Amino acid sequence: MQAVFSGVEHGDRALPQPERQDNELTELDIQIEKLQYLLHRFLPHSGDGKLRPAVNAVRNYEDFPPVEAKVVRFTILGTNSSQPCLDELVLLAGATQVGLREQGAIARCSSALPGYEIHKLEHIHDGKLGNSHSWISNEAGAGWVEIELPEPALIDRIIWQRDGEGRYSDRLATKYRIEVTDASGEQHVVASSDDREPYTDGKPNEPEYDFSSLPKEEAERGKALLKKLHALQEEREARSTPPMVYAGTFKQPGVSHRLFRGDPMAKREEVSPNSIEFFGGLELTNATPEQQRRIAFANWIADPENPLTARVIVNRLWQFHFGTGIVDTPSDFGHNGTPPSHPELLDWLAGDLIANNWSLKHIHRQILLS
Repeated sequence: MQAVFSGVEHGDRALPQPERQDNELTELDIQIEKLQYLLHRFLPHSGDGKLRPAVNAVRNYEDFPPVEAKVVRFTILGTNSSQPCLDELVLLAGATQVGLREQGAIARCSSALPGYEIHKLEHIHDGKLGNSHSWISNEAGAGWVEIELPEPALIDRIIWQRDGEGRYSDRLATKYRIEVTDASGEQHVVASSDDREPYTDGKPNEPEYDFSSLPKEEAERGKALLKKLHALQEEREARSTPPMVYAGTFKQPGVSHRLFRGDPMAKREEVSPNSIEFFGGLELTNATPEQQRRIAFANWIADPENPLTARVIVNRLWQFHFGTGIVDTPSDFGHNGTPPSHPELLDWLAGDLIANNWSLKHIHRQILLS
């Protein structure tokens, strides 16, 4: 019988969240993005003489004065390991994203890791984040990828990351440069790793906003935006952490064995999931899926032909009312237990329970009013 439940374990498990939860998180993400865009002018910009935060795997911002762009190329000069990986290269003209594949932009690269559907060039501008929608170069520690816009656009911000979902931090571009080619073919660098803090393999630092050099009114407005941003980020963190419960966790069970004298180290022949054969078997095999095993066992327990279930139930009810059951060992109806004092009465009550659709209320009434 242990084989019936060998795929069941218990532990902390996240409760599934309703679909509206995903919609609420998406709305929060949109609000956070808007605030981050409004605040980006208070960050150190590329070329302003201040060292920017080190790169991180989750999200990196490149801000610069507006520049006309027809082609944007991201060249990787070094990584923290292996071939570089980018899950998305986001080009922004003000608050508007340009360069998406669906907008007609064309992506090119120096090379792509072969044999992996999840690491193709087309993922670099498909609007989806995460390792499963990314591009990986086929060159150790190097490579380039570029996006050609259908029409020139005045861009002032680029966002890039190795894994926007925050699951992977390998293959991160630690040395790079970003070049823009305008409609006339003139090319120049708009951002690079040269003005960033050295990369350290740790948690990315929070952006450091600088309000000190601004007029008081503008600085206060920036601080208010930052306060609102932190509040939304905390709310998102709280909502994205699902409530945990101590509950069953399920997996497909392996092969079960008869244990000699119950010793788990003394395995004997294989056994299939089954019940007490005297009361009718479950007719399962070791290939039966975990859920089907429990369903079969539940059906076996509730089968009207099972002589044990109904008798155990009515005996417990009798014990509840009178202190002692018809079988005074209510947890043991076997040879080690006590035989029923009135077997015919036990049989009749069990049959009456089954005949009345397993109604406990009916049996209570029968016992108390007879």
